[in-house]
Amino acid sequence: MEENNIKQNILRFFEKSRGNYISGEEISNNLGMSRANIWKHINALRQEGYMIDAVPNIGYKLLMIPDKLQGYEIKNGLETSTMGQHIYYYDYITSTNDKAYELAENGAKEGTIIVAETQSGGKARLERKWISPLGGIYMSIILRPVVNIEEIPAVTLVSALSVSKTITSLYNLKAEIKWPNDIFINSQKICGILAEMKGHVDKVDFVILGIGININTAINDLPPNSTSIKTLTKNIANRVIFAREFLKQFESDYTQFINEGFKSLKNECAELSTLIGKKVNIKMHNTILSGLALGIDDKGALIIKNELGDMKRVLSGDVLMCR
Repeated sequence: MEENNIKQNILRFFEKSRGNYISGEEISNNLGMSRANIWKHINALRQEGYMIDAVPNIGYKLLMIPDKLQGYEIKNGLETSTMGQHIYYYDYITSTNDKAYELAENGAKEGTIIVAETQSGGKARLERKWISPLGGIYMSIILRPVVNIEEIPAVTLVSALSVSKTITSLYNLKAEIKWPNDIFINSQKICGILAEMKGHVDKVDFVILGIGININTAINDLPPNSTSIKTLTKNIANRVIFAREFLKQFESDYTQFINEGFKSLKNECAELSTLIGKKVNIKMHNTILSGLALGIDDKGALIIKNELGDMKRVLSGDVLMCR
């Protein structure tokens, strides 16, 4: 049995004990391991921040769970069949997207996630850096969608929809999508998404979906015009619960996308859009397109009516709302 699975099973025993002591003998008998081995893994959990009391001839009791995104915490109660079934956890990493790309090239399964407490080289669109202070969720998901390459831009919107639904469901906050990859609440940014793809002309090898969400992040650690769940609710949020609920929601939305196409989700995305019906300027490479944002098409492109009345289809760009 893998070490992380042993820890996960021990934590499940603590959960079932409902705050009571449970004997090392009972744990060892159920897991088919020696009591010395159980003691070793109990100590490993203590090193990770779990507060566990031990009383001779009585047993162990879990007193406190640390605020960490350990894989076995996320998987304990995770209601998915694919997303998050394989989790790589890091206290610190350069970039979860870079690690996910490496794992994907070596055959990691769809739904594998890399999650970190903080990262020094977090990526954002247009080669920008994503600020990654403690308290957020920094996660990359390996996807292997069997779709045409032209469908891939919509994956970002599907994940944005899932993040928005999760925020609204858990905290009753109205989260809106700023096409193509940001989530805003009350005109302040709370989440950014970056999709990276490896593929050929007619085949997608894999997609790395990087997501950074400000959960319990201190407002002073965030860039201007940003916010966090903690700031908005005045309460510390359970990041593990958020991760579980997001993965469940994303698996549902992603499965619908694969089976029915983005057209089955575009109306939900449009309803949450911050752009539709507003005049926008979109910077694309060395040009700027100005016009009225009319909607989102079946592939996830933004439809713009320019100043001459022509319809333009935009797949990516830096958006500035004029009014």
